[in-house]
Amino acid sequence: VLTVLDLWRIGNVAHGSGAVLGALFGFAELERHYQRKLRMAGVAGLVSTLTLIAVGAAFFRPQINFSGSPGRAHADEGLVLLEEHDPARADDAVAAYRSALAIDDSVANWWFNYGVALERTGDREACIAAYEHALDLEPSDPTYRSAVAAWRARGAYEADASGDFDRAIDLYRMALEVEPDHAGWWTNLSIALEMMDRHAEADLATERAGALGGVVVAP
Repeated sequence: VLTVLDLWRIGNVAHGSGAVLGALFGFAELERHYQRKLRMAGVAGLVSTLTLIAVGAAFFRPQINFSGSPGRAHADEGLVLLEEHDPARADDAVAAYRSALAIDDSVANWWFNYGVALERTGDREACIAAYEHALDLEPSDPTYRSAVAAWRARGAYEADASGDFDRAIDLYRMALEVEPDHAGWWTNLSIALEMMDRHAEADLATERAGALGGVVVAP
């Protein structure tokens, strides 16, 4: 079993790292109306700092091809290219998996490996779409679930950092649909909700985080 930075144990996952996007906001002497928001923002930076370590730029390893589909030869070629770990061959791996999927687009394993190849080329949106397609085909696969959740959470952290709390809320919820027991994401969701004055929803998210052993932020 491989891990992401030895903190998150799931199958077929390589070590990943990412820049910490959370920021700790200073506590200033502002009107009382803003005090709760400032406390929440301070914790948001801390939780993002800790949980981003486990997500980062989620680099995943390809899975071995077991399908007997006619597209197997192209998929095998793509796998060989991916296992070379040569950035210059990533585009070739993408082309190989595109050829395989043009013949048979029902193999989740190929969609996942296609996502790995796309990730190595830097095509983030296409990479996420490929991972999500793999998950659609095999919703219970733990590697596909973790890949999709990791990328959604990363997008949420980035939205948080830019102040786009509406988008952060949407992406945290999407990540939690896949990994509902991630306490840190529940905490960050509660913080984003608090920043938008959605206090009742924030309290529910905080309760869920606490039940899972996460950070509980006092009102």
